[in-house]
Amino acid sequence: MNDFIKQPNRILAVIGTAGRDKTQPMDEDLWYAMCDDLRERISPNDHLVSGGAAWADHLAVHAFDKGWVKQLTLFLPAPMGAAGFIGPQRSAANAANFYHRKFSAITRIRSYAQLRDVVRAPGVTVYEEPIRPGYGAMFARNKKIARLADSVLAYTFGQGEAPADGGTLDTWQQINCADKAHVNLIQLAQEYRAKLYENEPEPERERFVFQ
Repeated sequence: MNDFIKQPNRILAVIGTAGRDKTQPMDEDLWYAMCDDLRERISPNDHLVSGGAAWADHLAVHAFDKGWVKQLTLFLPAPMGAAGFIGPQRSAANAANFYHRKFSAITRIRSYAQLRDVVRAPGVTVYEEPIRPGYGAMFARNKKIARLADSVLAYTFGQGEAPADGGTLDTWQQINCADKAHVNLIQLAQEYRAKLYENEPEPERERFVFQ
């Protein structure tokens, strides 16, 4: 485990995979492994920052909802509607909705509903990108996350000290700080399952893999 430089009142960006990697299975065990890992790394005084996506971004929402932290800032890719982000096809909103639905089907967590509940809570600040076609809102959101954060925790399937290529790496590189940690999800999942099923066979679980 990478060690953070424990500073008081950190503004910690929690970033990483939203479920887009076509080669990696995403299952319920992985989600619980990510939750356990995050809880070990944060303190109640941390101010978490998230981009509102599924999987890694949703860890920050989950942590606030569970009372692990008292402050949360969300930079969302589009305005929120009753049932999902508002936007046209082939947009950041549409993509975010797609991965939240996949995440919810796998984990049985109604992540978008949880997000809608959290934004109303004291201690939560929300910024929404305007409705627009294309995926530029994701990069605009990432820049805002990077400007606010003074530390970063990334969860990806990359196997190095930095995240795998993509939006997560883009955000990571924009955050100029010493307090950085990248969690290799392949290794995290293996360690979690080895511990969880040490004395019994691993059950079959539904897994989301792109075709």
